[in-house]
Amino acid sequence: MAELKIIRFLAFVVKTLRRLHKLYFYSCMLKDHPMQLKIVLLMIVSLLSFTVTAQKNTSTAESTIDTLISRIASKDIPGLKQLTTRQIYCLLCFKQPNFKKDPYSVRKKQFYQKYFRNIFDQDLLDRIKRNERIIIATPTESYDYLVLYTIYRPDELVKGHEGVQFGLWLKEENGILKLSGVETIP
Repeated sequence: MAELKIIRFLAFVVKTLRRLHKLYFYSCMLKDHPMQLKIVLLMIVSLLSFTVTAQKNTSTAESTIDTLISRIASKDIPGLKQLTTRQIYCLLCFKQPNFKKDPYSVRKKQFYQKYFRNIFDQDLLDRIKRNERIIIATPTESYDYLVLYTIYRPDELVKGHEGVQFGLWLKEENGILKLSGVETIP
């Protein structure tokens, strides 16, 4: 996990240096046009602040996911319900989806009563605790963050198998990130 954070930080530094290089290039081109230079500077400052905000949000997602995993491991259902949206996308809950309604959608109460214990068994928790995860911060209608844990590495099940990811969806509601879905890939 530490290596992943170092790689992310280095990628951020490289992107920032590239942006600063472009700024220098454009400032040389625009030195005779002060108004245009101000606009370019404003755009670059906006891009840099957006990058810092995205980094901060990922930290919030990491904190939320750590809390969720801790509560899942301790089977703290009341605490989990506070950090769960009303409806949960649950690919693992259905053998056959109901396409007349929201396919793979289940109410929070039903999820914790009927599916939670079967999904979050000790084997899955042990694999999640290896902490091989990736956080994807690409908001959709269903989630703001997708957290993918590698639960089976390539070739771990059988030679030639691509591996399996366990996904947890996080959606922001009233300023709080909440669990909004679970899935496996593939």
